[in-house]
This record gives sequence, C-alpha cells and structure tokens, in this order.
Amino acid sequence: MNPPYSSIRMTPDQATDIARRLYGISGDIQPLPGELDFNFKLTDGERQFVLKISRPDVSLDDIEFQQALLDHLAAADVPVTCPVTVPAADGRFICDITDDAGNLRRVRLLTWIEGRLWSRVNPVTDQLLISLGRQAGQVTTALQGVDHGMAHRDLVWDLAQAGWTRDHLDLFTGGQQDIIDFFYHRFTQIQETYQGLRKSVVHNDVNDNNVVVTPDRINPEVRAIIDYGDAVYTQTVNDLAVAVAYAAMGRPDPLRAAQCVVNGYHSAFPLEETELALLHTLVAMRLVISVTQSALNRVKEPENTYLLISEKPAWDLLTQWRAVDEHLAHYSFRQACGMTPHPGESGFVAWAGRCDTRFSDLLGGDGAGSGAAPVPVPVDLSVGSTWLGHAVDYSDPDRLAFELGRLSRRQKGAVPTGGYLEYRAEPFLKAYEAGMGETCPIRAEGNSGPVRRSLHLGMDVWAMPGTPVHALFDGRVVQICMEDRHSHIEESPREAGSAALVLAHRTPEAIEFHLLYGGLDPECGNRLKENQMIQKGEQLGGVAARTKNRLPHLHFQVMLDPPGYGGAFPRVVFPEQKKVWQSICPDPNLFFKNPALARKPASDTDRVLAFRRQHLGKSLSLSYDTPLKIVRGSGAFLIDDTGRHFLDTVNNVAHVGHEH
Repeated sequence: MNPPYSSIRMTPDQATDIARRLYGISGDIQPLPGELDFNFKLTDGERQFVLKISRPDVSLDDIEFQQALLDHLAAADVPVTCPVTVPAADGRFICDITDDAGNLRRVRLLTWIEGRLWSRVNPVTDQLLISLGRQAGQVTTALQGVDHGMAHRDLVWDLAQAGWTRDHLDLFTGGQQDIIDFFYHRFTQIQETYQGLRKSVVHNDVNDNNVVVTPDRINPEVRAIIDYGDAVYTQTVNDLAVAVAYAAMGRPDPLRAAQCVVNGYHSAFPLEETELALLHTLVAMRLVISVTQSALNRVKEPENTYLLISEKPAWDLLTQWRAVDEHLAHYSFRQACGMTPHPGESGFVAWAGRCDTRFSDLLGGDGAGSGAAPVPVPVDLSVGSTWLGHAVDYSDPDRLAFELGRLSRRQKGAVPTGGYLEYRAEPFLKAYEAGMGETCPIRAEGNSGPVRRSLHLGMDVWAMPGTPVHALFDGRVVQICMEDRHSHIEESPREAGSAALVLAHRTPEAIEFHLLYGGLDPECGNRLKENQMIQKGEQLGGVAARTKNRLPHLHFQVMLDPPGYGGAFPRVVFPEQKKVWQSICPDPNLFFKNPALARKPASDTDRVLAFRRQHLGKSLSLSYDTPLKIVRGSGAFLIDDTGRHFLDTVNNVAHVGHEH
C-alpha cells in the first residue's frame, strides 16, 4: 500500500535546510510543480537554481539515467538548451539524504533557465506553437543514438505500452467510456504498422509545465524543454504525439494547433509519411493514458492536485479530437510537412488529364433551354465580385435569376458556371448553399479569433430546372439524401427541396474517387438506390425546381475520399484549410479542360503594394505583417478577399463612440 501523499511531501522549510547543508546555498525558496520529484526554485542573490528532491521509491538508476541524458545534451552539436547539474559541496552530482520518516531520497541541484512556463503564456500564437515543435524536434535530434538500460524500463507513460489502460475502462461511464473504447480499438488496428516505426530515446513529456518560453511578450519563443524523468526508448513519433496532445489543450481548433507543432517539429526532425498517418491515433492514446492515470491518482493521492492538473483539459481535448476526422488530420499533418496533403492527388490528376470527357457529357441536351449543346460561361460569385453588387443582392434570388438570365442569353446554349475555390460571402452561402448556417455553421471560434467558412469546394452549374444530369463515369451509388436536412431520401417529402447524390468510381490504376451531384430533383430517389451500379452517360436526374428563396443549380464536386466527415462531405470550408481541401477536392475542370472554367491566378499582392508605395503617403501605413486586401464593406465591417470581417475602427466607428 502506498503511503499517504502528506507523509512523503517535502515542505519549503525542509528544502531550505537541505540546500544549505548540501550546497551551502540559502535564500528565497518557492515550490514548483512536479510528478516524480518535489521541485523548488531557489534564489540566492542573483543566482537561481532548481532543487529536486525525489520521492522515496525513486531508484538511483532512474536519476543516473536522467543525468546521463543531460550530460549528452550538453555535449550535443544540436542547439538545445537544458539545465546543468550543480555539484554539492563535496563534489557529488547526486546526493542521498534520509528524511524525517527514515526514507532514502535523492537530491540534485540544477541551474535555472529564465523564462515563463508554457502554462502561464497567453496568447499562444501559431508562431509559438511552431517554435514548440521546432524545439521538441531539436531535442529528438540531439537524443539520436543515445541508449541506456533504464530507457527500456516499464513505464505507464510510454505510448507503446498504452495497453494497460484497457484494464481500467470501468473507471469511466457513458460517453467517456465510448471515447476511450473508440481510440483503443483504433490503436489496436494500427499495431502492425506501429510496431515497425523507427525507435529512439525520446523526452516523452513535453507538457505545459516542462516548456520554458522567453519573456518576450511580442514574439515569444520556446527557450527550453526541461525534466527528463519520463524519457524512454520507444517509437520516435510518440514524442511528437505527446507534444501535440498538451499543446492542443484549450485551443478552439486543436487540429490547427497540431499542424503548427508538426510543422515546427518536422523542420528540426524530418518525419516519415507512415508516422504522420498514425499521429491522430497516437495523440488520442496519450490523452487516454493521461485521463486514466488521473482517475487512478484521484484514488491513490487525492491531496496531490498536480497529478490531476491536466484531467479536465485532457477530457475536453479528447472530446474535440474524437470529432476530428482521422483522414483530415492525416492530410493536414502532411500539408504541415510540405507534402502533398492527399497521397492520391497526383495520381488522380494525371489520370483525369487523360480523360476524354466534356462539359456536355455532364448536362443533357441544353442546360439553358435553347436546344443547343451546353456551353459553360464563367460567372464570378466571390466575395470580391462586382457582378451582383451590394451584399443585399447576394441573398435576393430574383436579382440573381435576372443577372444569370442576362448572362445565359449572350450566346446559344450558355450555362453560367464557376465557383471552384471561390471565397463566398456569408449572405450568399446562407441563401444558396445547402445546409449552410444550419447543419454546417458558417461561423466558428478559431485559435486567434472568430473564423468563417467561405471557401467553396465545388463547381456550381446554374442550369435551368429539369436539365438532365448524367453520370460522367461508370460508378456505384454510395449516398443519396435530401439536402439541408441530410435525411435519407425515402424519409423526406419530395414536393420541395433538392437531393444530393454521391457516386463512387475507380480508375484503371485502382485510384478511388467520388463525385457529388447536389441540387437534383428529389424524384431521382424513385430510380436510384444505394449500392446501385450506374453506367457512364446514364441520366441521374434533373436539376431541381426553384423554391421561394433558392435558385436551382447543380453543385458538382470531386472528392478523393468517401463522405465520412460527420456524415456529410463539406462543400464550404475555412480559408485556412485551403491547401488541404484543394488536395482532397481537386478541380472538376480537370475532366473538362475547358478554358472558360480555368481558375484565374490570384492577385499580385507585390504589385498592389508597389502601387501603394508609389502613390500613397506614409501616413497611410499598413499595420499587418500580411497586408489585408479589403474588397467589400458591410455596416461597421470591412471584408477581405477571403470573407473575413474586420471592425472598421478608423473610419467613423471610433470617432462617434461606437466601441462601447
């Protein structure tokens, strides 16, 4: 039976006496957090130290292993800052003492690294997260080639040994048990690949109380990673998983935070593709270890609040992490490392480039009601477009119908088409994009403030109601449902609304992809059923009829993954996710190769800035590292080319007292 925590805890008075007797140092002393050691900050004039007093059950081998790692890092060529062990008055680096209860303790004195603990830093910026990853990667690099007998010990915090948590599933109930069971099952599934990953000695405990950040409040960086008490020989990527698990706690967008850490880590210690594929599960399993250990500690040492410090944040993150699609996380990590986000993108693009398909293969007969073969004419409905005009015009279906009609009459068979990777205004998305604002919220909280979905992933074809829509390739129906509600089509009334159809396809090179046909007449559900085989050229249905507030159009989207993202594949995503989703959802015009649908190059920011410098005075300065491109205004807000809103505190708003 373990002794009560109160009986083994070391007090500041005891620590002061130990420091004076062993090291001849006295001064101000402050307790510090710690799991295996009782730590104290000791200030003696201008000198500062960390006094570490072990628990009674810590072996000398454990301490000597930590000391060996510090000695190795001090001599390494890699720029790693770590504490230096200070010898006692008799020259020993590790001292033995006997406490008041007769227990043997190990004592060390380390130099103090000036800075702030990560747990006390706010805000945590993307750049700071990248700095954390870079420092963790440098530590991993510096530890390459190190080995020690104690590195191969049994350790509950070793991810490779996480199977022990399964025996304590009864500590949890309901939703918590379901989450742990889900990730444990996934951890079991990846074992064959996981066991083959490269291994090394790693720090294994990059948590928010082991990371020292510089005092700089404007551009802080991680100065050092401390406390090597949990170092172990294990899969190298486990160290990154630990760092991500703690860095993502408390972040509204944990995947974005994880990307930043991965980016920094990869810059210092290049990651392998297989490691990135498993990282999502490994992060989750570190959290599972954390919450399980906290539950056990609550019974074992209820007085030791440090052992419970990460319990609630860990559960909050586990809940968030369960909602992050594993494949999306994988592609996001690849993008953070400079790889093509979707591994199958290049093969698909090469195959699509060889396809002999035309725009007229998609739409039967006309599409504009003239009897001629359909011809796409580009239409710009982006947030910066002047084609419609003011924001109010974006949600007026009569105005949009009028303008689309004028565009269609410019040539025979013309069908207004476009929208791939367009940033669209919020009013337009609410009015014309199925589910936006209801099942798929436009606004969310990002790690640096509010964010809005605006990046459109498909091609919109503004054809006439009833225009036949055909399958471009042989395929299989994998999903058919009503839009907006995303309910099964047999369960929904069909007198109004539209349906969405997803077909699965396979190239001769065995590349799988999916095509989403949105905005179809719900009557297509009378003929098509899930798992039904479809032939190339077969009519899938017609473009849905107009409703009171929505114009008919076909939403055509390529997807290299099946629709598994919360049950419905996203059609509009956040601007920050562009590179990842552009890889998952390639340009539909790869099939058609139509010059009219070719994406226009992005505006030349450098040219605009040069024009500013030439024609505007210095009083009109730019305050952002990346200058904003403002394309629209709405009320008290200025809107940039991605749809992000900025409160106008210069023009009128601040002047008339509207900041209260």
